[in-house]
Amino acid sequence: MTELMNKTSNQHFISQTEFRWNSAVPDAPHGSIKINRFRLINKRDYKLSQPERKRVKGLSCGDDLFTIAIMDDGKRVNMEKFFGYFEEQYNNRASNFLSAIKNKIDDSVAGVDKIDGSEFYSDVKFFQKMKFLNFIRNPHNICQALKMFDFAKDFIVHGQGGEFKLIFNALVKNEKKHRDFICKTYKVSESDFDSWIKLILLFVYHDENMKNPVLDGMMEEFFKAKELYTAVIIGYYLDESKGAVLIPDVGSVVYSDMTYKFNVSKNCFIALEHNLIDSEYSRDIARNASERMGLKFTEDVYKEFKRLMAGHMSISIYVDNEELLRGYNRGCIEASAEFVYSCSTTIHGADVVREGSI
Repeated sequence: MTELMNKTSNQHFISQTEFRWNSAVPDAPHGSIKINRFRLINKRDYKLSQPERKRVKGLSCGDDLFTIAIMDDGKRVNMEKFFGYFEEQYNNRASNFLSAIKNKIDDSVAGVDKIDGSEFYSDVKFFQKMKFLNFIRNPHNICQALKMFDFAKDFIVHGQGGEFKLIFNALVKNEKKHRDFICKTYKVSESDFDSWIKLILLFVYHDENMKNPVLDGMMEEFFKAKELYTAVIIGYYLDESKGAVLIPDVGSVVYSDMTYKFNVSKNCFIALEHNLIDSEYSRDIARNASERMGLKFTEDVYKEFKRLMAGHMSISIYVDNEELLRGYNRGCIEASAEFVYSCSTTIHGADVVREGSI
């Protein structure tokens, strides 16, 4: 596990483990893992540049992004320590999850393209937490994150112990000599950068007395809240000719209504939305369900629908669905700041063109 005090200056906002799961050669030696990087040429028309093969160790990272203070001996007070709570589980969780889905598809009726995935409830929750972390810690998302959580702006998490004292003193002294370059690179003010650091800490900090970070509890509430139900689509691709699943440079696509689209691996993505039980959207779903069952839609039917769906999660696995892949990839392109990444040199839902040929 990364220590709070260390000399690491090159800090990643998309983990190298996640990039590995999207590499054409995921078993390559750690420093040799590569992925295709596509520059956005025209978002509106989904046009991308020809791919560049890049080593993942130099992607989605920056000097001292998560450094709260730099000491005279070169050591950093580095927030990456708290990311390990989620990152260290990713490799095993992804491996087991993808293997289980593949086995379920293999055991299903030949040619089936939609399967119930209700047993993957805990996996979906884990990936949502990890991908929300990717969103909140991504410097491309500083302004969006602060707007989304303006009610928590500049709140300093309360902890205990020597590490918390180091963090608190660093926040109070606020001697971030490295801050100017980061602010210039991502076009944010110093005050917004400081607020972003505090927001990340609010979500990820934990210690011996605070066993779980706030992010754990917040995400659990979305799944348990009786005023919500959650719809999940897992897109899984056996046929490599369908193309590959993109990674956006913003880490994950998160909308203001807490709808998510995120990459799990080169052949799997998850789209997730939390819906209000009392809404016109939910009423329309209940009405359509009634019609399919040959029932007259009434307020009593709607009331029963709400009772059954409160706090419920529905999970569907779609196999080799090109339309869903196109929509997912285009969502990544629309959300990205400058680049998208893939194991493949062709992107379903986008045109890969030579920049001079536009």
